[in-house]
Amino acid sequence: MAIPESESAHPWKNYHPTVWGDFFITQVVPATDEVVKGWNEEIEVSKPNIKKKLSDPISNVLERLRLVDAVERLGVGYHFEKEIEQILEQVCGDKNIWSDDDYNDLNTVALRFRLLRQHGYKASCDVFNKFRTEEGFKKELTDDIEGMLNLYEAAYLRTREESILGEAIEFTTAHLRAKVAEMETHVAERVTRALERPLLKVAPIVEHLFFISSAYEHIPGHDPVLLRLAKLNFNVLQQMYQAELHPITEWWIKLDSPTKLPYARDKLVETYFWGLGLYWEPKHYLARYFATKITLIGTLVDDTFDIHGTVEALLLHNRWDTTAKGLKDYMIVLFDALVGVHEEIEAVTSKEGRPWVLDYMKRGISNVARLYLEEERRSQSYKGFVPTLDEYRQLSCVTTCFEWIVYATICGLGDSVSKSDFEWLASSPEMLIISSDICRFQDDLADNMKEPDTAHFASSLECYMKQYDASRQEAIDGLNKLIDEDWMIMNEELLLNIPSHVCKRVPIVILNLVRFMDTNYKDYDGYTHSSTRTKDILIALLLTPMVV
Repeated sequence: MAIPESESAHPWKNYHPTVWGDFFITQVVPATDEVVKGWNEEIEVSKPNIKKKLSDPISNVLERLRLVDAVERLGVGYHFEKEIEQILEQVCGDKNIWSDDDYNDLNTVALRFRLLRQHGYKASCDVFNKFRTEEGFKKELTDDIEGMLNLYEAAYLRTREESILGEAIEFTTAHLRAKVAEMETHVAERVTRALERPLLKVAPIVEHLFFISSAYEHIPGHDPVLLRLAKLNFNVLQQMYQAELHPITEWWIKLDSPTKLPYARDKLVETYFWGLGLYWEPKHYLARYFATKITLIGTLVDDTFDIHGTVEALLLHNRWDTTAKGLKDYMIVLFDALVGVHEEIEAVTSKEGRPWVLDYMKRGISNVARLYLEEERRSQSYKGFVPTLDEYRQLSCVTTCFEWIVYATICGLGDSVSKSDFEWLASSPEMLIISSDICRFQDDLADNMKEPDTAHFASSLECYMKQYDASRQEAIDGLNKLIDEDWMIMNEELLLNIPSHVCKRVPIVILNLVRFMDTNYKDYDGYTHSSTRTKDILIALLLTPMVV
């Protein structure tokens, strides 16, 4: 689907600065068509060179694996999907490579394991046994910083049964942290960043930005042609992202939520960032478009519930065939926005021969409304009521809006997603439940400085404290442990339990949604309070082209 026509070149210019709150773009200077054409032409000239290197059957295995890793972390992997798959098939299938002494060092083994696991191959953690003694991992490994870093990243792809990988995390974390002060500046920067957040938990678009601008050129043996390709590709995508914001901005201006719903957060660009966190490739424009609109409306619904504690949420549960007549003004705004976006989705999916999609969208928002209503009833019936953590999890699984958001985003993937994919999501698979769990806990921990009685409904911290008779700090530590366990379950689901009929992109969308939450909510709420770290990322991502 082409980007919808805009009524103005830059509709965000119509904004008053307060409308964007913490984040406001004051100046956007798009590249000329001629410049963008030149970038695209150079990209097409460079791609065969990289494809040849990826396809070279006689090149060193470690070099090819490093190239695959670099291509993906630089954000250009979608140009070379066939070549990457061929390399991984070869590496996974050729058992001689696993036993060849030339390719049996820690760095190669760890990188190979991580890349295979990332792509869904059932690589065994037994490959790390050779690096251990009865006392644990061999001390001499600590001199191989690159190998230690790859082991660290690989270990986060562990499942609950893989104790050796849990041991690897403790081993690498302790020794990398102890040595970081001795490392060269750029190596120390990569290691410090990894220790703060392993690659598994980083939103891909954020990793691309960092790896292009700050990391790859300082890695020994890096490919200058590939780096230039990545920078050009980044600039082309940036121009596309700016253009995509036009129709969404026009819709948001017409909705006028800052005037009609002044209590609600106004986070247009921050919410588009969510869409980029799920999909960054050019072909997934429509998925980003729907993800942004639905998440914006979800924020309005959430803020309306927090402020009004509205039993009228039930109206969102069963009023799809009626008008907004009789609703309060703020509910009319929400109702019209909800119906309008769902009709837009219906128009697209019906044209594609998938008219049943809207039924799942209705199901998603109805479930959210039903659980909001349940929260409201509990709060009204039992003043100061705090459920147990187990009870809280049953509600929060739905009130995170995950199911609804995932439905909306995969609506934009066209006929690659079938009715069976929606049915799988509707069955509440373990992966969806676990992802909601992680995100709710992460959100609550980011907001842990808030006093309990200021929240409309008790958070997971208060619920944990009640269930386990724990202090606030014990609850924080306990929730972090639950998040770690949930990530291991997430890895198990991705590796072992996704039905073969499910489109591969659907579980990846769920994974990326969790990654984005970790990226945006670890330590603090970077969505609501976006004036520092989030703003810096958005300026780099949407406004500042790479120097090539």
